[in-house]
Amino acid sequence: MIEEMLKEVLKKVVYKERFVAFLDILGYEDLIHQNELLSTITINHLERVIEDVKSQLHPEGADKLFSTKLFSDCFCISCDYCEDNIWTMLFALANIQFQLATEGISLRGGLATGLHYESDNIIFSQGLIKAYKLEKNATNPRIIIDDALLGMIKKHQSCNRFIKKAPDGYYFIDYIESIFSFTLKEEWIYSALLKHKKETMRQIFLNINKIEVVEKYRWVVEYHNYKITKKLPQFIMDKTASLLGKPSNEYGESLIIPESIFPKFEDG
Repeated sequence: MIEEMLKEVLKKVVYKERFVAFLDILGYEDLIHQNELLSTITINHLERVIEDVKSQLHPEGADKLFSTKLFSDCFCISCDYCEDNIWTMLFALANIQFQLATEGISLRGGLATGLHYESDNIIFSQGLIKAYKLEKNATNPRIIIDDALLGMIKKHQSCNRFIKKAPDGYYFIDYIESIFSFTLKEEWIYSALLKHKKETMRQIFLNINKIEVVEKYRWVVEYHNYKITKKLPQFIMDKTASLLGKPSNEYGESLIIPESIFPKFEDG
């Protein structure tokens, strides 16, 4: 009788290898203490982005493959461990980070793999613990990737394009790359990058007296400018520049975030 009961329980508990991402919303306490109007706007942004990501992760009835949960200031996104799912996971994480960044909400996180179980009641997961520890090493607004996943990712160019190696040696998800993955008009891409620039600058001005926050945005500025100067496809620059009636170099310069926005040394 006991053995039969145990077998029945084991049928219901599927504890297996999955990709697991842990994402933390930076400055969540400040968001919570906004006035009612701003809080309502923030809640709307979060709801909209989560619904958008869920629609990407659950195509054609694939709802059992991916799971997205938001609790307090954290996300847990997981899916079955197989090569067919890694591109979708990378793109979804990049997309959610880009969308929230342009709304003034910064994410930091980790992507790992490990044994994982979740239900409506609990999450019991080696993978989540590994992703959580990666998030603690992320420091800046980025989602860093477990070294164990790099071999799988680098085998496929479509996946490899979504990762970058930072100066400190960590590989992270190249979230700005997500806007080049759609069939979009060049002027839309320009507008999206301009919005990312303006929101990054706005957050620096809002937190100018919080040096630890400003230093995190210094990393974002360096990353943003790297993407504009090194990786923005020339054909997009040329075509958008012609649409805007500007030379290509002016188009690129209009998207660069100036270093002058950061506090400077001053004489006493």
